[in-house]
Amino acid sequence: MIDLEQTILSQYANSPILMALVNNMNEYIDPRANLEEFYNLIWNIDTAGGDDDSTIGYGLDVWGRIVGVSRTLHVSTAGETYFGFSEYGAPAVGFHESLSQGSFFNGTPITEQIVMKNGDYRKLIYIKALANISSCSIPAINQVLKNIMTVFGYGDRAYVEITGTMEISYVVDYALTPIQEAMMQDANAMINPVGVDSTLVHL
Repeated sequence: MIDLEQTILSQYANSPILMALVNNMNEYIDPRANLEEFYNLIWNIDTAGGDDDSTIGYGLDVWGRIVGVSRTLHVSTAGETYFGFSEYGAPAVGFHESLSQGSFFNGTPITEQIVMKNGDYRKLIYIKALANISSCSIPAINQVLKNIMTVFGYGDRAYVEITGTMEISYVVDYALTPIQEAMMQDANAMINPVGVDSTLVHL
């Protein structure tokens, strides 16, 4: 400990036995290395978990539990085109316009469970932390959405649109990757006001 003498009460400072014990302990134990390691590996989100390409990082897992997001995502592969017809009145999302070739659609979008690497997980933690402290007003949601696009490396062409009674859409003028889309939907990173139904619209 630096400046050890300043931490000792004056009534004990004149005791040679106590001072000898304290000084000896101070020589044997130096908490600075442990505190620095704790700060870098756990407390500081920018460095917690270590390498961005790793899927192991205890510090980020701690932050994930604090803000309420998991490292595991369910990424939809609904972008695949299928062979078949759509039901009357339902949108033919994902179907070939002509009956050429493809797998039959069973009514359930295929999902893949992935474990995020530290770089992506760190971004998700920042996004969720911001959403947690938001006021859930339209201006606040707009700002959060623009910040998310910045975290993803895009511009700020994103906004919230009121599409009906208790319904809003998050509109993004970019083609999100499946992982980015899962971050916003599966991980519940976006703000969803109580009782309001929300959808994500992107290119």
